[in-house]
Amino acid sequence: MTSAKNDDLDVRPGPNRYVSHVGAALHIGRFLEDYRSPAIVTGQDSWKAFDTYVTAHHGVVPLTALERYDGSATERNARQIAAALPDRTDAIVAIGGGKLSDTAKNVAQLVGCDLIVVPTLAATCSAYTPVSVNYDEQHRYASSPLHSRATALTIVDPALIATGPRRFLIGGIGDTLAKWYESVPIFARLERTRGLGDFERLAQLSARLIRDILIENADKGLQQFDALHHAAVGDADITDTDTAVTVAGATAAAAPQLKALIDAIIGVSGTVGGFGGASARASGAHAVHDALTLLPESQLSTHGEKVAYGHTRATGGARRHRRNQQAAAFLSAHRPAVHARRPAYPSQ
Repeated sequence: MTSAKNDDLDVRPGPNRYVSHVGAALHIGRFLEDYRSPAIVTGQDSWKAFDTYVTAHHGVVPLTALERYDGSATERNARQIAAALPDRTDAIVAIGGGKLSDTAKNVAQLVGCDLIVVPTLAATCSAYTPVSVNYDEQHRYASSPLHSRATALTIVDPALIATGPRRFLIGGIGDTLAKWYESVPIFARLERTRGLGDFERLAQLSARLIRDILIENADKGLQQFDALHHAAVGDADITDTDTAVTVAGATAAAAPQLKALIDAIIGVSGTVGGFGGASARASGAHAVHDALTLLPESQLSTHGEKVAYGHTRATGGARRHRRNQQAAAFLSAHRPAVHARRPAYPSQ
């Protein structure tokens, strides 16, 4: 399920196409017109959120084959789904969170078809990158294969994402902030030893950009998320007078700070590893995440919460810069909890 080893040196900038606006998920059928037999891969909670959102706002739910993943993000489950799909499947439509996207990438590689991702959460950059994070049957970190094909299309709808739990967005902010702190020593070492290539410099600039976007937009963006969330879970069209969001007519140019957060978490953060190569993809806080998955007590915490926890443990010497102090203050204010009971796999 992994690609060739030397692919770690490739520049992998992201999906072929990235669409991001309020209402984008309401008519995804028009993005599927080039395919004869697309199949949806989703989870129980993810499909409920997507179906409720689209139906409530007069969108169109695609009539196509549908397979549910079991929430484990294992290679075993990916193989099960791939075997269950119709032989004629020429595109996978992944609707869900990060673990669902990771599973769908494995499925698309096994089937050898295009992948379209519709994230229902802004918790990681999984919907953007060609990397899967796989777990074993005890939900311990197993591997991070780099797939040979990029995602064909990522469809980001901030109003759909606003129907999800707030903690996933906060975890996504923590996960994404870690990209900056993890990359600083990596790029500093590379610059000392051999100098940075042009694309590595681009990755370095992306890491700094996402830090600044998150710090500048986190507080207002979370307020806009709360406003949209309260509107989204009701029966009325998603309309918020403060941010002037109207989803029913698929017209919206509002909640700019929330959209900036979501695009930074899902999209821009993926360019750090995409342009910087394997050395820029994960270290530091993500290594803490991988170790925490060995503890059953951590399984109720999200990926982003575990990375954010690792981030708070690893930034002691990096707080002298004003931006670093602001980031540390945000994470301290939203410090992730470690839950004490072992859950079943979440079906996001």
